[in-house]
Amino acid sequence: MQNTDPIELRNALTKYFNIKDLQDLCFIMEIPYEDLGGNGRSVRALHLVQYTQRRGRLDELAAHVHNHLEQMPQQDMTAVEQEAVIRLLHSIQADVESLLTAVGS
Repeated sequence: MQNTDPIELRNALTKYFNIKDLQDLCFIMEIPYEDLGGNGRSVRALHLVQYTQRRGRLDELAAHVHNHLEQMPQQDMTAVEQEAVIRLLHSIQADVESLLTAVGS
């Protein structure tokens, strides 16, 4: 059950993750970074979202993005960016709560 918006997730990856962050994320998720293909951060972010979506791991990716965003220093973001991150975090939290409810049923 995947309720995470892949477009919002890709946008967050593109905006708040650098190449090293994407490589670390792939390592943590045991996804071969080199297999994602493409050049540049935005293409790799798109391919990562597509890769996890095809394998039913989009919510897992969203949880890792959520953790990364929570650790970011808020003072480096504009008010609009903070609001977008908060919306994304609430969306991810709702997805996790739905999953937990479904598993508990």
